[in-house]
Amino acid sequence: MKRKRVFIITSWLVLSLLYLLPMVDLSGLHLAVIRGDDYPFHFARIFSAIEQLNTTGHIQPIARFGEHDIFYGANIFYPTLTTVLPIALIAMIVHSVISGMYVYLFLVNLLTFFIAYRCADYISQLCFPKENNRLRIFAPYVFSFFYVFSHYRMICFYQRFDLGEFFVLTLYPLVFAGFYSILKDKGLKKHWLIIGLSLIAYSHLLSLMIVVVVLAVLFLVSLIRKNITINMFKQFLFSAVMTGLLSIGALLPIVYEMLTFPIRSVSVHDLAREASGLGTMLVTSSVNYLNYMSIGLILLCSLVVGVYQVIWKKDSVIRHIPLLKQSLILSLVFMIMMTTLFPWRLLQHTPLSIIQFPFRLMPFLTIFGSFLGASLLADYLSQVKGLSVKKMTIGLSVGVVILSTISVNVLMIHRSLDRLMFSKHDVMATERYQKSVNKDYFPAGLSSDQTKRIRDKIGLINQREVSMPYSFDKDTAVINVTTKEKITSVETPIIGYSGLIVRDETGKKLKSTLSSSRTLVVLLSKGRHQLIISYEPPLAIKYSGIISSLVALCYGFYLVKTRKKDLPCD
Repeated sequence: MKRKRVFIITSWLVLSLLYLLPMVDLSGLHLAVIRGDDYPFHFARIFSAIEQLNTTGHIQPIARFGEHDIFYGANIFYPTLTTVLPIALIAMIVHSVISGMYVYLFLVNLLTFFIAYRCADYISQLCFPKENNRLRIFAPYVFSFFYVFSHYRMICFYQRFDLGEFFVLTLYPLVFAGFYSILKDKGLKKHWLIIGLSLIAYSHLLSLMIVVVVLAVLFLVSLIRKNITINMFKQFLFSAVMTGLLSIGALLPIVYEMLTFPIRSVSVHDLAREASGLGTMLVTSSVNYLNYMSIGLILLCSLVVGVYQVIWKKDSVIRHIPLLKQSLILSLVFMIMMTTLFPWRLLQHTPLSIIQFPFRLMPFLTIFGSFLGASLLADYLSQVKGLSVKKMTIGLSVGVVILSTISVNVLMIHRSLDRLMFSKHDVMATERYQKSVNKDYFPAGLSSDQTKRIRDKIGLINQREVSMPYSFDKDTAVINVTTKEKITSVETPIIGYSGLIVRDETGKKLKSTLSSSRTLVVLLSKGRHQLIISYEPPLAIKYSGIISSLVALCYGFYLVKTRKKDLPCD
C-alpha cells in the first residue's frame, strides 16, 4: 500500500510538470508564457503586487496599476489571496516572474490532483457497490487525471490566461463533494463545501455567484423531489452562514464600495450571440481544439458512451448507480445551455446575464462529465484481468499528456510561436500590454473623454484641463500642483473610491469631494501644493477582515479537534 501511494504521488508530481511542458521553448530550454486573452490585466496585477510587497510588505486594496500607472482599485474587486499574492511571493524568491508563474502552476496542479482524488474517492465509497471494489479503487485515479487535464482548465490557462477561474477549478470538486455529503452522508464532509466556497470568494467573485446559483438550483430540485430532510436543511443553513462569515472579508469591501460609490460593472454580452452552435461544438470537440466552443474529446466521448449505455445497454453501470445517471443528465443540460439550442434571449435581461458568456457553464459540465467518464472507464478497466493501478496510471498518463500537448501546440501554432513571452520585459514590451486599460472598476457612466482623462492623468484646475502626472511613494499617490488664484478648484485624475484620504505636504487632512467624473476634488489656496492620497479602509471593511480571520481560526480549531476525537484509539 505504501509503495503504491509513493508511486501515485510521484506520478502526480511528474504530470504536474508535464502539464507545463507545452509552454517551454525546447530549442533553448527557456520558460515561456503564451499570450492568453487576459494576460495584460493579470500580469499588471502581478507586477503591481511585487512592487507593493517590496515597498510596503503587504498588498494594498488601491495601488499603482498597469502600464499607465494609475491609482486603481482592482484589488478590492478582484481578490489577490489565492492567485496574485502567491505568484508575486514566489517570483520574488526565484527572481523571475515567468519562473514564479511556473512554480505556482505546478503547485496548483498538484493540489488539484490531490483534491480531485480525495473527493472522487469519498464519493466512490458512497455511491459504488461494495462488491465492485476495483471500480471503487480505479475511479478516483481516473477522475483525477481527467479533471486535471480537462479541456476547460487548459482553456482557462493557455487560451484565456484567467488566473482566477483557473484556481477556482481546483475547488469545484471540494464544493460538490461537500454538497453531496449533506445529501447522502449526514454532512460528514460539509466543511469541504464551506471551505471550497469561501476560497472561491477570495479568488473570483463571478465564479462564486455562478456556483451559488447552480447549488441553489440543485437544492431546489432536491427539495421538490422531497429528498431534503429537516436535518439536511439545517446542515445547508449552517454551511451558508459559515461561508458568509468566512467570506465577509472578501465580499464586504466589494459590497461597501458598490453601495457608496458607483462602480462600472463588467460588460454584459449578448448571451444568445455568444452561444455556440451544436454542430460547431461537436466538430471542435472531436479534434480537441482549445477554444470557447469546444468541450474536448474526453468529455465528448464520455457523453456519447453514457447516452449509448443508457439507451442500449441494460446491464450498464450507469443504469444501476443513480449518481452516474444524474451526472449524465446534468452534463447534457449544461452542454445544451452552452449552445444556441438554449433560449438565452429570454434570460438576457435577468441577473443571469452577468455570466457574460455561456461557456462559463463549462466548469460544471467538466466536473460532472469527468466523473461520469472516469466511472465508465474505471468500470471497463476493472473487468480487465491483471490490470493494476500502476499499469493503469502509466497508460492514462501517456494518453492525457499526448492529447493535451498536441492540443496546446496546435493553439500555439495558431497564435504563432514568435509571440511567446520569456520575461517581465517581454510582457511589458507587447503592444497589447501597453495599450491595455482595464475599465471594469472605473466609475459608472463615464464618457470616453472622462475615461481618457483618468487614464492619461489629466486633471482640471478651475475647469481647465491640465496635465497632472502623479508619482508614487509606497502606498500613496503624490500630486504636485501650482495654483495661481486665491481659491482654486483642483479636480485630480484619481478615482475617488470610498476610503481615499487627501493630505497636504504637512500631513494635514484636506476636505475632498467628488467631481462629475467621480474623481477627487479639493479646494486650494494660491501657491505650490503637494497632495498625498492614501487609502484608509472604512471601519466596516476593516472589521470584516478581522471577523473572517477570527471565524477561520475558530472553525479550523474546531475541525482539528473534531477530527482528533473521531480517530480510532490504539
